[in-house]
Amino acid sequence: MKIENETTSLTNKLCGAEVGYENVKVVLIVARAPASSAQYDIREFDPASLSVRDGAETSLIVGSLDINIGDRLPAEELAGTRSLGRRAYLSNVGVAPAARRTGVASRMIERASIIARDEYAVHTLYVHVQHDNDAAIALYERSDFIREAQETAGAESSLGRPARVLLRRDLRIH
Repeated sequence: MKIENETTSLTNKLCGAEVGYENVKVVLIVARAPASSAQYDIREFDPASLSVRDGAETSLIVGSLDINIGDRLPAEELAGTRSLGRRAYLSNVGVAPAARRTGVASRMIERASIIARDEYAVHTLYVHVQHDNDAAIALYERSDFIREAQETAGAESSLGRPARVLLRRDLRIH
Protein backbone atom coordinates (compact mmCIF):
# COMPACT_ATOMS: atom_id res chain seq x y z
CA MET A 1 0.00 0.00 0.00
CA LYS A 2 2.74 2.48 0.94
CA ILE A 3 4.66 1.88 -2.31
CA GLU A 4 1.51 2.58 -4.34
CA ASN A 5 0.91 5.83 -2.44
CA GLU A 6 4.56 6.88 -2.91
CA THR A 7 4.39 6.01 -6.62
CA THR A 8 1.23 8.07 -7.10
CA SER A 9 2.68 10.99 -5.15
CA LEU A 10 5.96 10.93 -7.09
CA THR A 11 4.14 10.70 -10.43
CA ASN A 12 2.02 13.72 -9.47
CA LYS A 13 5.11 15.66 -8.33
CA LEU A 14 6.99 14.91 -11.55
CA CYS A 15 3.97 16.07 -13.58
CA GLY A 16 3.43 19.19 -11.44
CA ALA A 17 0.04 17.93 -10.27
CA GLU A 18 0.81 17.31 -6.56
CA VAL A 19 -0.92 19.88 -4.38
CA GLY A 20 1.66 22.27 -2.92
CA TYR A 21 4.36 21.25 -5.41
CA GLU A 22 3.25 23.51 -8.25
CA ASN A 23 6.39 25.65 -7.84
CA VAL A 24 8.73 22.78 -6.97
CA LYS A 25 10.75 21.01 -9.66
CA VAL A 26 11.18 17.31 -8.84
CA VAL A 27 13.94 15.18 -10.38
CA LEU A 28 14.12 11.42 -9.83
CA ILE A 29 17.46 9.60 -9.75
CA VAL A 30 17.42 5.83 -10.14
CA ALA A 31 20.49 3.66 -9.52
CA ARG A 32 20.74 0.53 -11.63
CA ALA A 33 23.12 -2.41 -11.61
CA PRO A 34 23.47 -5.14 -14.23
CA ALA A 35 21.28 -8.10 -13.28
CA SER A 36 24.22 -10.33 -14.15
CA SER A 37 26.46 -8.55 -11.64
CA ALA A 38 28.23 -10.95 -9.31
CA GLN A 39 28.06 -8.20 -6.68
CA TYR A 40 24.40 -8.92 -5.87
CA ASP A 41 22.41 -12.10 -5.39
CA ILE A 42 19.41 -11.52 -7.65
CA ARG A 43 17.29 -13.78 -5.43
CA GLU A 44 17.44 -11.07 -2.74
CA PHE A 45 15.56 -8.60 -4.95
CA ASP A 46 11.85 -8.22 -5.50
CA PRO A 47 11.05 -9.17 -9.13
CA ALA A 48 9.53 -5.69 -9.53
CA SER A 49 13.02 -4.22 -9.20
CA LEU A 50 14.06 -5.70 -12.56
CA SER A 51 14.29 -3.13 -15.31
CA VAL A 52 14.24 -4.20 -18.94
CA ARG A 53 14.90 -1.67 -21.69
CA ASP A 54 15.06 -2.35 -25.42
CA GLY A 55 18.64 -2.78 -26.55
CA ALA A 56 20.03 -2.72 -23.01
CA GLU A 57 21.08 -5.37 -20.54
CA THR A 58 18.48 -6.27 -17.94
CA SER A 59 19.28 -4.37 -14.77
CA LEU A 60 18.27 -4.23 -11.14
CA ILE A 61 16.94 -1.04 -9.60
CA VAL A 62 19.14 -0.82 -6.51
CA GLY A 63 18.30 2.68 -5.30
CA SER A 64 16.52 5.94 -5.91
CA LEU A 65 16.14 9.43 -4.55
CA ASP A 66 14.21 12.60 -5.36
CA ILE A 67 15.61 16.10 -5.74
CA ASN A 68 13.00 18.75 -4.87
CA ILE A 69 14.06 22.17 -6.16
CA GLY A 70 12.30 25.17 -4.66
CA ASP A 71 12.49 27.70 -1.85
CA ARG A 72 10.48 25.60 0.56
CA LEU A 73 8.63 22.31 0.43
CA PRO A 74 4.97 22.11 1.40
CA ALA A 75 4.30 21.25 5.05
CA GLU A 76 7.96 21.51 6.05
CA GLU A 77 8.24 22.28 9.74
CA LEU A 78 12.05 22.27 9.62
CA ALA A 79 13.19 24.33 6.63
CA GLY A 80 16.68 25.43 5.67
CA THR A 81 17.38 29.10 6.30
CA ARG A 82 21.08 29.51 5.55
CA SER A 83 21.03 29.19 1.79
CA LEU A 84 22.39 32.19 -0.06
CA GLY A 85 20.69 31.24 -3.30
CA ARG A 86 18.53 28.55 -4.85
CA ARG A 87 18.02 25.49 -2.70
CA ALA A 88 17.00 21.88 -3.15
CA TYR A 89 16.00 19.06 -0.82
CA LEU A 90 16.79 15.37 -1.14
CA SER A 91 13.93 13.06 -0.23
CA ASN A 92 12.91 9.42 -0.41
CA VAL A 93 16.52 8.24 -0.46
CA GLY A 94 16.48 4.47 -0.52
CA VAL A 95 18.78 1.58 -1.38
CA ALA A 96 17.75 -2.07 -1.70
CA PRO A 97 18.92 -4.02 1.36
CA ALA A 98 21.16 -6.29 -0.74
CA ALA A 99 22.90 -3.23 -2.22
CA ARG A 100 23.49 -1.28 0.99
CA ARG A 101 27.01 -0.37 2.09
CA THR A 102 28.29 -0.69 -1.48
CA GLY A 103 28.47 3.03 -2.31
CA VAL A 104 25.12 3.26 -4.13
CA ALA A 105 23.74 5.98 -1.83
CA SER A 106 26.96 8.02 -1.95
CA ARG A 107 27.02 7.92 -5.75
CA MET A 108 23.33 8.93 -5.97
CA ILE A 109 23.93 11.83 -3.57
CA GLU A 110 26.92 12.99 -5.61
CA ARG A 111 24.94 12.74 -8.85
CA ALA A 112 22.07 14.68 -7.26
CA SER A 113 24.50 17.37 -6.13
CA ILE A 114 25.92 17.75 -9.65
CA ILE A 115 22.48 17.89 -11.26
CA ALA A 116 21.19 20.43 -8.72
CA ARG A 117 24.26 22.65 -9.10
CA ASP A 118 24.92 22.39 -12.84
CA GLU A 119 21.44 22.05 -14.30
CA TYR A 120 19.35 24.08 -11.83
CA ALA A 121 21.86 26.62 -10.40
CA VAL A 122 21.20 25.38 -6.85
CA HIS A 123 23.61 26.68 -4.21
CA THR A 124 22.48 24.64 -1.20
CA LEU A 125 21.28 21.05 -0.87
CA TYR A 126 19.32 19.97 2.21
CA VAL A 127 18.17 16.64 3.61
CA HIS A 128 16.08 15.66 6.64
CA VAL A 129 17.11 12.60 8.66
CA GLN A 130 15.47 11.01 11.67
CA HIS A 131 17.55 12.20 14.66
CA ASP A 132 18.49 8.68 15.77
CA ASN A 133 19.41 7.33 12.32
CA ASP A 134 23.16 7.40 12.94
CA ALA A 135 24.02 5.48 9.75
CA ALA A 136 22.18 7.98 7.53
CA ILE A 137 23.64 10.98 9.36
CA ALA A 138 27.14 9.51 8.93
CA LEU A 139 26.47 8.92 5.21
CA TYR A 140 25.50 12.56 4.67
CA GLU A 141 28.37 13.88 6.76
CA ARG A 142 30.79 11.81 4.62
CA SER A 143 29.17 13.55 1.64
CA ASP A 144 30.06 16.99 3.09
CA PHE A 145 26.70 17.79 4.68
CA ILE A 146 26.75 19.65 7.98
CA ARG A 147 24.03 19.90 10.62
CA GLU A 148 21.97 23.06 10.42
CA ALA A 149 19.06 22.42 12.79
CA GLN A 150 17.19 19.80 14.78
CA GLU A 151 13.58 19.54 15.81
CA THR A 152 12.89 19.67 19.52
CA ALA A 153 11.35 16.96 21.68
CA GLY A 154 8.24 19.16 21.80
CA ALA A 155 7.98 19.11 18.02
CA GLU A 156 8.43 15.34 18.11
CA SER A 157 5.47 14.84 20.44
CA SER A 158 3.22 17.38 18.72
CA LEU A 159 3.93 16.00 15.24
CA GLY A 160 3.61 12.39 16.33
CA ARG A 161 6.83 11.23 14.71
CA PRO A 162 10.53 11.10 15.61
CA ALA A 163 12.41 14.39 15.58
CA ARG A 164 14.52 15.11 12.52
CA VAL A 165 17.90 16.68 11.89
CA LEU A 166 18.30 19.06 8.95
CA LEU A 167 21.64 18.74 7.16
CA ARG A 168 23.00 21.13 4.53
CA ARG A 169 25.64 20.93 1.80
CA ASP A 170 27.04 24.03 0.12
CA LEU A 171 27.28 23.17 -3.58
CA ARG A 172 29.34 26.25 -4.46
CA ILE A 173 32.46 24.71 -2.93
CA HIS A 174 32.16 21.29 -4.61
